[in-house]
Amino acid sequence: MNFLAHLYLAGDDQELIIGNFIADMVKGRQIESYQDGVVRGIELHRKIDSFTDNHPIVDQSKRRLRNRYRLYSGVIVDMFYDHYLARNWSEYSIQPLPRFVSHAYGLLLRNYFMLPVRAKNLLPFMIASNWLVN
Repeated sequence: MNFLAHLYLAGDDQELIIGNFIADMVKGRQIESYQDGVVRGIELHRKIDSFTDNHPIVDQSKRRLRNRYRLYSGVIVDMFYDHYLARNWSEYSIQPLPRFVSHAYGLLLRNYFMLPVRAKNLLPFMIASNWLVN
């Protein structure tokens, strides 16, 4: 659920951006249907998740929420971290957040045909509510 962070960490490579966005929605052998660059983006997403999931600070954040939110604690932490990234965006990028997000939405829409069904269903709601900025 930390879409903003994953898109940001993909850099300027369009296929990495697409792969990073769809990674949680690509299961098992589905990965074989994607171009090498998109696969690298999926793999990057998974490496980022592995790093953060095993980081003591992230674990501490999840533990703070676990009693009340149980399995959702990880999703909530991801959303919090995206929120903090958005609030402090200017510390990480010279490009304004709305411009970065508009570019990302445009790229995903231009490549809509290759997105998995879950991403195709999610993207219009994400854009309409401007999740990445809001």
